[in-house]
This record gives sequence, C-alpha cells and structure tokens, in this order.
Amino acid sequence: MVKGKRSLGKLRQSLANLGQKLSKLKFWKSEKVKYVPSAPPKPLPRGYKVVERYPLYEPFVHIAIVQNPRTGEFKYIIDELQLDTLEQGVYDRILDILLAEIRSPKEEIVDPREFFDREARKIVSKYRISLGWLPEVSWSKILYHAERDLVGYGESIP
Repeated sequence: MVKGKRSLGKLRQSLANLGQKLSKLKFWKSEKVKYVPSAPPKPLPRGYKVVERYPLYEPFVHIAIVQNPRTGEFKYIIDELQLDTLEQGVYDRILDILLAEIRSPKEEIVDPREFFDREARKIVSKYRISLGWLPEVSWSKILYHAERDLVGYGESIP
C-alpha cells in the first residue's frame, strides 16, 4: 500500500503542475463565455472508487483519480467535454481551414498557444457566417478541441 500512496503522490504532483500550466492559458480571452456546461462524469471502471475528482481546464477537462479497492491500483481518468454532431461537423471544417490558413511568422513564436489563439480567432471571425450559426458555447468547445489537437497539451492529455 505504501507503493500505491507514493505513486498517488507523484501523480497528484504532476497533475497539479499540468493544471497550473493549463490555468495560465489565455484561451478565447476576448469573448467571455457566459456558461459552458460541465461534462457529465465519465463512467468509472467497474469496481473502482473515486479518490479525487477536480477540474483541470474548467469547464472542458476534469480529472478523476480512481482506485481498485481489491488491488490498490490507481487509474488516472481524463473526462473531457465532447463535441455534439453539429459541432463535430463544424470542427472538421474549421480544422481544415486553420491548417490551410495559419502561417508561421518569420520571427520565433514565444507562446504557441497565444499565437494559435490569436490566429484562430481571426480565421473563425472570417469564416463564421459561412460555417453556420452556433452559440458561443459551441465555438468555445470547438476552439478548445482545435487548440488541443493542433498545439497539444503534452503527454498528460491524450
């Protein structure tokens, strides 16, 4: 059991570090999102108990640390707000547009996420009408997924 506690401590520390990095992101900062519903909790593996659950990148990503009471094994579960069918269709189109239109600047990019955020907002504004009406909440979700998939969040988030 001591081994399990040590590994849980390391896991908590690495998650805390990742959470701090993600909380500093300036995602979609010029427009305030009034309400984005939290994702319904992801089903837990059979027989596991929740040790800890907390937001990692509110409201898009939550983390659950679960433990198998019989073996003491811990699992780290990423619970992410998913796109609905309509949002997924717009996401697929906007991703192609972002890949085609975002140009790397000649100078070095200091903060890739800030660069992506700025460029993606410009491009979305340009194509928003032709992509169809969506509420701000949907655009926030779509841009979160695009940032996650194109810029990435490191090894901790698949």
